[in-house]
Formats: sequence, C-alpha cells, structure tokens
Amino acid sequence: FPSHDIKQMKINPLSVLGIRRLPIIPEYFSVHTISRPGGNISPRMQRDLVRDLTEWIETTLSCRYSIQVVTIDSKTTIRVGIEDPSEFTFFQLGCPLIF
Repeated sequence: FPSHDIKQMKINPLSVLGIRRLPIIPEYFSVHTISRPGGNISPRMQRDLVRDLTEWIETTLSCRYSIQVVTIDSKTTIRVGIEDPSEFTFFQLGCPLIF
C-alpha cells in the first residue's frame, strides 16, 4: 500500500455503529435549508442532491447529521442538520452543493 492511502483511511466510530446519520433532526442541531425558486425540486433532483450531500458530508465532516426532504403545499425543501456548530459553519462555507 502506498503511504498516502493509509493516511487517508480514517474510521469514524459513529459510522461503524450506524448512528452517524440520524432519521430526524434534533432541535439542538444547526439547520441549513435548501430550496429552489418556486419551490419545485423534482424527485430525481431530490434523490441526486441527497446522495451528493450525503457523500460530501461523509467524506468531509466527522459529526452526526441528518438530511430531510420536506414537502408542504407542493413546495419542497431539503433540510440538512449538523450537530457540531464548527462543522456546520464549514458546511455552509465549503459545500459547493448548497449554492
């Protein structure tokens, strides 16, 4: 194995235990809401965006998180909750998917 591969291999205990991604957003998590003008996010776009957000968070951050797709009166938003405030700030500044 090249040495750079070993350095990049980090095991997150929360991921191993299956408790890193939560099904709901606890009220103490910091929340970022993603919406589109007019409120229309197609089901395919929802799936792709949730998949891409999950991949970005899993590879970049280390804390617990939750992603929810919420539809109210045909207006769809995606809510991303992140437990650690400093990682939430990094998410807001560094994630290219939320702009």
